[in-house]
Amino acid sequence: MEYLLGFPRDHTRGVSKMERYKALGNSFQVDAVAYHLSVLRDMFLDGINVLSLFTGIGGGEVALHKLGVHMKTVVSVEISEVNRRIFRGWWNQSQTGGSLIEIPDVETLTNDTI
Repeated sequence: MEYLLGFPRDHTRGVSKMERYKALGNSFQVDAVAYHLSVLRDMFLDGINVLSLFTGIGGGEVALHKLGVHMKTVVSVEISEVNRRIFRGWWNQSQTGGSLIEIPDVETLTNDTI
């Protein structure tokens, strides 16, 4: 199922089958998003800083990574521990070279964090 949505193989590994289906069911088609974000590739040659509200399992970040857009820093705001675990696993394995700052709830996001 991950492949159909444009995620890497076993993107949701490490969680139960039910949690995988729920996370993927709440996601979007990564390649479609990559198409819309492709204009960023030539605009930000040195990379970008990303504020990702309601990150989910990281579809937007996966799309940017597929495009070759370097993410210098990602501030990820996601309430679901399962989704954070999936995204963190991908981030650590993808070797983006950037830093990941995780915020568990949008209500705890501050100006200092950004």
